[in-house]
Amino acid sequence: MSGAQASEMIATAEKMLESSPSAAFTDFFCHGMGLISHEAPFLMTNHPVAYEGVDADRPLEAGMVISVETTMLHPRRGFIKLEDTLAVTRDGYEMFGNRGRGWNPGAV
Repeated sequence: MSGAQASEMIATAEKMLESSPSAAFTDFFCHGMGLISHEAPFLMTNHPVAYEGVDADRPLEAGMVISVETTMLHPRRGFIKLEDTLAVTRDGYEMFGNRGRGWNPGAV
């Protein structure tokens, strides 16, 4: 939601992940998106991308586009990656590409 601190969003997600049965092999990373795939706001530090989370303590603004990358190195299923894209709105957020989750078999 516009006006929320980015660090609060990250802390909430980290708390949810800690309580997950998949926490031991799951990680996530959030960053801004725009004309290039990784751009401001820079929300997190010490993850696979080499930049500091210098914008974590700034408020989110309506119109910002955020990517949330979730990776899982599952002990039986192997490497799984989801990348969710959301737009910050005045009253919350709008998700893109969050349909079709689950098993999606290809043509045989």
